[in-house]
Amino acid sequence: MIKAHNSAIMRESNQRLIVDMIRKKPLSRADLSRAMGLSRAAVTILTDSLIEQGIIMNGDVVKSESGRRPTLLQLNPNAFISIGID
Repeated sequence: MIKAHNSAIMRESNQRLIVDMIRKKPLSRADLSRAMGLSRAAVTILTDSLIEQGIIMNGDVVKSESGRRPTLLQLNPNAFISIGID
């Protein structure tokens, strides 16, 4: 049971890190994988969950020298609302 709890905490921590990284600039799943030291499959699972929650979204497809063209992930501008009261 403790392992599952730790897994949930790790998942949340990794998702928070992904959002922080994408906030700075749009990144591909491969970029995230390299920067975080996680497998591409793990990054895909984490980012798919964030996309389903509406926090991030697929952005532009960029050119690549070889292989599949990467899709950049970006923050969903409609996911965050702030209100200022004076």
